[in-house]
Amino acid sequence: MPNFTQIIAPIHSQLADDPDLFELVRMFVDEMPARIEQLLCHFDSKNWGELKSTTHKIKGTVGCYGFGDVVPAARKLEQALKRNMPEENIRQSLVELIDLCKRMAVQSEPQS
Repeated sequence: MPNFTQIIAPIHSQLADDPDLFELVRMFVDEMPARIEQLLCHFDSKNWGELKSTTHKIKGTVGCYGFGDVVPAARKLEQALKRNMPEENIRQSLVELIDLCKRMAVQSEPQS
């Protein structure tokens, strides 16, 4: 699997300041390593259909949880898969998406 770039700065949810949504955002971030593992497994096995499906789900949910900055990278990977781009293009798009997903973080709990 490809080497990933150094993580530079966390990406915080635009919804994390809402006390009613904070726990949902935290759970979403906590579950992201499992989603990343799915992406990696699908790529390693060259299961492009499942990689596209998982990417589509991530694209839809990251925006809903306030991580809109991640949506373009997910869209780019999804498009690369839909267009049957060369594996190297898919790999690069995957690296970009995973880098952003790894940077997703939750700030301290908001004040009620």
